[in-house]
Amino acid sequence: KLEGGEGVSSSMQARASNIRARIQSLPLGSAFRLAWLTTPILCASPVYHSSGSIAGPHRESYSYAIPRRGLVRRATDFGEGGSVRRAYLWSHHIYAKKKKREIPELAKKLGLTGFCSTGKPGFIVVEGDEANVKRFLSTVKRWPWQRLIVRIQEDSEKGRAFGNFQMTGAGGGEKNDLKEVRQIMDQAGVGEHFETVAGIQTSSGNKDSNR
Repeated sequence: KLEGGEGVSSSMQARASNIRARIQSLPLGSAFRLAWLTTPILCASPVYHSSGSIAGPHRESYSYAIPRRGLVRRATDFGEGGSVRRAYLWSHHIYAKKKKREIPELAKKLGLTGFCSTGKPGFIVVEGDEANVKRFLSTVKRWPWQRLIVRIQEDSEKGRAFGNFQMTGAGGGEKNDLKEVRQIMDQAGVGEHFETVAGIQTSSGNKDSNR
């Protein structure tokens, strides 16, 4: 639906209502029922750095959407003791209330676990089905950021490192606590990636690595 309801005919609205009612009648755990939650809406166009990171104005007027194509798989369909895809993201900052609300909601809809640590800088780690991790990345990359980098993507045969999706970190305009981020990653068994994700100078002289 377009802003203000313009451009949507009554027949289209009636058809959408009929489809929604039929899908809502499905069992709660149905992947088809999960998929109907994904609604395509317009997103602001970000500016891409040559390094692969994303730049854009910090504003609250943009919208969010999960990609429409493909079904969202249930969390019970994958990741329990099997291979999962894990992605580690670094952001210049995460302050916006919309991002704090929509990041965990998006992860939940896609059956992903991990954490988001807000403040400056910001960190996001998500894990789960490879296709759904890709959906998460493609969605958040379309949001406006001052800078956003996917530092690492890896496949783990040991299953999930996180039991749920956790929001943590600092408040608006505040610096993040890197010690807390390191502790969260250490407790999950992925602490060896902290310096790379944080872009911290290592003994080998590498800084701001973008693996």
